[in-house]
Amino acid sequence: MDFKFFLALCLCVALPALLGGWVQKYKLFPAVFVQLLTGMMLSHSGAVESLKSHGMDLTQGPLANALNGLGVLGVSLLIAVLASEASPSRGRDGWRFVPISLAGFAVTFCCGAALGVNLAERWPELMGSRQSVSGFAIGVGVATAVTALPVLMSILRDLGMVHTPVGRLAANCACLDDLWLWLGLSAALTLSTSMASLPRTGALLAVYLLVMTQLAPRVLKRLLQPRKDGSTIDPLIVCLGFIFLSAAATDAIGLHAIFGAYVGGAVLPRQAMTGWKEPVEKVSRQVLLPLFFVMTGMALRLDFSDPLFWQLTLAVVAVGVGVKLTVVAGTGRLVGLSWHESVTLGALTQCKGMMELVAINILLSVGLIGRPMFSALAMMAVVSTFATAPMLKLLAMRRRNAAAEVVPQ
Repeated sequence: MDFKFFLALCLCVALPALLGGWVQKYKLFPAVFVQLLTGMMLSHSGAVESLKSHGMDLTQGPLANALNGLGVLGVSLLIAVLASEASPSRGRDGWRFVPISLAGFAVTFCCGAALGVNLAERWPELMGSRQSVSGFAIGVGVATAVTALPVLMSILRDLGMVHTPVGRLAANCACLDDLWLWLGLSAALTLSTSMASLPRTGALLAVYLLVMTQLAPRVLKRLLQPRKDGSTIDPLIVCLGFIFLSAAATDAIGLHAIFGAYVGGAVLPRQAMTGWKEPVEKVSRQVLLPLFFVMTGMALRLDFSDPLFWQLTLAVVAVGVGVKLTVVAGTGRLVGLSWHESVTLGALTQCKGMMELVAINILLSVGLIGRPMFSALAMMAVVSTFATAPMLKLLAMRRRNAAAEVVPQ
């Protein structure tokens, strides 16, 4: 078991890193998509079946469970760290990101949920094992409306837009979209339970949120304060223990552990993370996170010859990219941005990236969506993310061309 476990770790961590060294040199794909493509390559090339015939089953059994567990740990830690930083700042942008984020997420969510109801009625097999139309519809709505904060920040850095007004607005909108994402996922998971357990799940969720917002900050403050003898508990142990307890609580309620990790990270005081946040984030990104996305890639079933796959992909791309971009651009114009700034903001906020893949993994694992829908939504994440940088460069080029056509008087 040890030999196979460490060999599987090496395969899932080192292989995407080697591929990523070449791909990122040319800035073709974000790292998470290199990991996703690595998993797809292992699955479709027959490598997974070959390893299985030699006693290394990466799809089910103890080895797969161990790798999946480490992957979820990596995502949970990274989500907790991102949640601690995801507090939008007003700055010179004032309040404008609030209506932009609200309108962009709400309208796209409603369109996605309506699409989900229509799809569930036409093809019930697209739903997961829970066979919940409401949960399926909310899940599709959330998946189409999400904005990817980590990948968006990477794109802004690559294009030198972090400190521009549009870049700051996009980052603030993505931070607020993160909140809507987790609220939407918690609603989907709660409403998808049986009617008999719905009151219990709702009550436990209310108690959990009350404890996390009212009691937990006081307990954390006491634990992190120096004792009378001058000794202190290691903040790393306190913070990680708190994140793990929060994740365990939401999993026990019937939601998902990653949701608890997000809430736990949001509650943690920022000063308590000083000194350990960067190393933990680095280990999560470079060692644990690849396991999650390589395993996700192995689970993808992209049947390009299936007309239904293309219909689903086109439908969710039209909503997740088209509607999101249009609504954000229109709202941006209404709050005083120029058309160029508004369309640029729309192109930025339609980016799905890692958060989309995390969301649909949760929806798949709890049985709200089936694998065909999972594959179409994953393809949307790929399309929307890859399209972001080219759209921004095209908009910048058109602006330069328009400026060059202006003849000085």
